[in-house]
Amino acid sequence: MDKAKSALIFHNFWVQDIIFKKNPEYTKNDDKPRLDVKFSVTQSEEVEKSRIIVSIGCELFEPEFTNKPIPFYLNVVVYGQFGLDAEASEVDDEATKDQILKANTVAILFPYVRSIISTITATANIPPIILPPINTYKLISGSLKNR
Repeated sequence: MDKAKSALIFHNFWVQDIIFKKNPEYTKNDDKPRLDVKFSVTQSEEVEKSRIIVSIGCELFEPEFTNKPIPFYLNVVVYGQFGLDAEASEVDDEATKDQILKANTVAILFPYVRSIISTITATANIPPIILPPINTYKLISGSLKNR
């Protein structure tokens, strides 16, 4: 088991924002809209360099849906706090540390985002939205370049 143990430590997560607006003008007779999903990822190191805060934002559709055939707007932002086990053998250089913190933190947080979106949409009495799995490497490379 020790060989499979990760150097990454998942301390905590929390939901920072949830915004849901139903479009009162949308009817089931309207053409089914193509799901429009936008992601954002941010990372910031805390004062002690062994901890990092990561956020994933997921926005479904557009916030202004006047005269647009979209059923709702949903924006979810989830934060996670992570650390690294300083004694782990896999954290021997900055490049490895950076890769672990970028890719693995997003991969850990994304299922929470997926679950929240499915729960909110199902509870709102609309067909639940189940986001497909994503390539976290592509997501973070696009999001973190734009910081």
